[in-house]
Amino acid sequence: MTEDSATRTSADQSSPPSKRYRVKLYELNPDSNWEDKGTGNCIYVTGTGEELDEIRVRSENDNSILLSSTVVRRRVYQRQQDTLIVWTEDDNQDLALSFQEIEGCEEIWHFYLRRCICAAKVIKQSTDDEDESHNEENIKTNSSTLDEADGNATPKYDSKATLEDDRQIPLDPPSLSNLAELAKILTSAKTAYQKVRLAEFILTDNYIEKLLPIFESCEDLENLEDLHHLYTIMKAIILLNENAVIEHIIRDDMISPVMGMLEYDPRTPKMKANHRKIIARCAEVQSIVPIKDEQTMSKIHQTFRLQYLKDVVLVNSLDETLTSTLHSLIFFNHLDIVNFISNDEDFLSDLFAVLKNSESEEKKKETIRFLHQFFSIAKSLQPSSRAGLFRTLAPFGFLDSFLISLTDSEKTMRAEAVDLLSSVVEHDASLVRSYMLRESKDEKNGAKLLETIVEQFTMDRDHNLKFQYAEIIRVLLDSNNGATPGTMLTGETLRKQEPDMDLFLTLFYDKYTTLLLRPLQEVEVQPLKLTGPIEELNIGHNQSELCVHICELLCFAIRQHGFRSKYLMLSTDCFVKVAQLLRCRETYVKLAALRLFRTCISLTDDFYNRHLVKHNIFEPTIRVVLDTDGRDNLLNSACLELLEFIRKENIKILVNHLITQFGSVLDTITYVRSCKHLRLRHEQNIEPLDSESPATDKASTSSKPPKGTMQGAWTSSTVDQDEEDYFNGSDEEESDMTKPIDTSKISAALSAPLVDYEDEDEESETAATNKENEHDKSVGSESTKGMDGSSNEPRTNASGDAKSLPKQPEETGSDPNEGSSTTTLTASNKTTIPGSPKRKLEIDEDDEDDVLAARVQKKSDHRQTPLNSPKTIIINSRITSLRARKRQE
Repeated sequence: MTEDSATRTSADQSSPPSKRYRVKLYELNPDSNWEDKGTGNCIYVTGTGEELDEIRVRSENDNSILLSSTVVRRRVYQRQQDTLIVWTEDDNQDLALSFQEIEGCEEIWHFYLRRCICAAKVIKQSTDDEDESHNEENIKTNSSTLDEADGNATPKYDSKATLEDDRQIPLDPPSLSNLAELAKILTSAKTAYQKVRLAEFILTDNYIEKLLPIFESCEDLENLEDLHHLYTIMKAIILLNENAVIEHIIRDDMISPVMGMLEYDPRTPKMKANHRKIIARCAEVQSIVPIKDEQTMSKIHQTFRLQYLKDVVLVNSLDETLTSTLHSLIFFNHLDIVNFISNDEDFLSDLFAVLKNSESEEKKKETIRFLHQFFSIAKSLQPSSRAGLFRTLAPFGFLDSFLISLTDSEKTMRAEAVDLLSSVVEHDASLVRSYMLRESKDEKNGAKLLETIVEQFTMDRDHNLKFQYAEIIRVLLDSNNGATPGTMLTGETLRKQEPDMDLFLTLFYDKYTTLLLRPLQEVEVQPLKLTGPIEELNIGHNQSELCVHICELLCFAIRQHGFRSKYLMLSTDCFVKVAQLLRCRETYVKLAALRLFRTCISLTDDFYNRHLVKHNIFEPTIRVVLDTDGRDNLLNSACLELLEFIRKENIKILVNHLITQFGSVLDTITYVRSCKHLRLRHEQNIEPLDSESPATDKASTSSKPPKGTMQGAWTSSTVDQDEEDYFNGSDEEESDMTKPIDTSKISAALSAPLVDYEDEDEESETAATNKENEHDKSVGSESTKGMDGSSNEPRTNASGDAKSLPKQPEETGSDPNEGSSTTTLTASNKTTIPGSPKRKLEIDEDDEDDVLAARVQKKSDHRQTPLNSPKTIIINSRITSLRARKRQE
């Protein structure tokens, strides 16, 4: 053990143990992100004699030392927020301690580090009689600074926690001889404290003004080396990132020489920029209508200079903090400019008068460019402020400018106008709708804004502009007004939320849908059959994009506009034209057509379903499935998903149409189960219908396959258990979607009444008695009357053939005094044991209950239990007579 370590050990042992505080240690990595180095306990170790104090952090996991940093007075220690202490080590590594509790941070800061601060003050002032209490008066709570205080170093103090002689960092007056040294000093300022102190000195000492004559001399002498030093100095001053410094250099009297210094970049010694010419050219620009307020004009010029600094001069030198500073300065200037212009009614009146009264097209274009620039800076405002700005300018004729700009021959002008109109519609669509309604009532006004938008949508060949036009139309037609997307509002609700919306929709559907659908109506109609060649549709890229956008707008209208969209589809041949898009080579066009059909089907509206069937749109759809031939692509998947949706939702009109018209073709599609399940769904739908009328039961049953065959179809290996459970289950939505069953069973079950009526019982009893008498005569029985158990209704035997279900044995009207001999009836057919519950069915209006009961009956038929084996039922004539007497009573 060395002498120093022994001394420190004895000192540690002699000094009282310091309180430990839980902290996290952070280290600033090269990416300027704070990296967590671990959690531990922090103590402050006071040095003895010449030894320096230490801040130690031991890991709470393995007790290893995470940090052992000596407290050197030349370092700058800063307290940030309430729980952070930050400093920079000698190797320029930034460290930070984050305390879990504020108390720990305050303890370390106030009771340990203040000794070092007092010591620094004593050395700096070269006094030995300065007491500690006087020093504490100059220590501030939120931040303090440890600094070097020896004879050669310059003391540095934090701007928020300075000592008594709060001095700035001095810089030598600039001259040709020390430019290189000044450049080195300014570029070496790395910490926030150093930058703040340098910025304060530069402003208070008018240091930039002292550089201007030197720059002029260097430029006159063409001294490139010193000009490069001046570039470095000026760039370093800007990178100090002080708002006051930046605002100082963009003043009217300072901007030109400052930009001159920044023209001589040492990285390109043989090239010189022209920043001063560009800045001067900006200052010479005159507005269409003069702005009388000088302060506002000054802010307009300053904003341009800030933007030029950020985007051109310092584009390769910006960091996040400086970028944020420049953005803030630009934003507040924009806010002041917008507020002034929007509140100056005289200026607005003169400005829009140019659009209405000027005969010069160039002046009108200049006015429109001014408006575009004005609203481009307004984009930085909050959405509510932007909406208020649009409403403020609307009475002055702001929306009239779009009639000129949207039809301008210059593409840049049209693009700016569409972008601005999109912003207006997005933030306040009701304002534009109201304007269009007022415009429609003015018969003197020739061109209408809505008509212009629709025309430009169909005529402009720029695909980006077409997309923006389509989005503008969609937002204008959006009637939800903030409701849940995809919901349809009633007319009454719509009128309450926005009175103009209903009128606007009427205007649009009555006058502009024909213009909107014109590109789609130009599509040539050719046959689309399942077999044979198909003539490819060649409509060009421009019209293809238009048709895709039109399909999207139609999908939107169908989902939201109710009867208006129905009338539109009824009065036009849109379905036929859209189906023709399936002949296109481009896949995205085919998908747009399928999306429209899928939207109509998803509504499960009989109106759309009938028209889809009427216009035979499923034949080209199935042809697409056949042409893709099971390839794993989006087009094939979209068609199959459409068929699967029809099956799952059991849209009976479409299921019946698909199977009856294209069933044989769909049966050939075996690489997915959808088509097979679609046929099964169709069979489910038609079989309960066949059993509704008992008079047609035999005819219906005769056309059905045997029960065993149908049963085998459902237990095929191609149907998994989940699908079986899906079809066997029932719920409120699919109460009629039962599995295929033998309709003869339902027919037989329907013969049994749900409610016993006396007249029906008497008729049954009389018929049974007559049959028994006839049977007695035929067999020659002496004293026993049997009951046949047969009836005129069809029945089903145990093997599943189409016969009748056995009825309960009924009592005859025989005399109870007759012999009690019995007749044995062998139940070769499936029977129901007396006394066991059996569901009776009767033909009534509730078909769903009948079908469900029949399904229950069918399931019970398949159970292999002792109850299904042949039974011998003995009927006692005495019991029969007693039952008949009880019924008569």
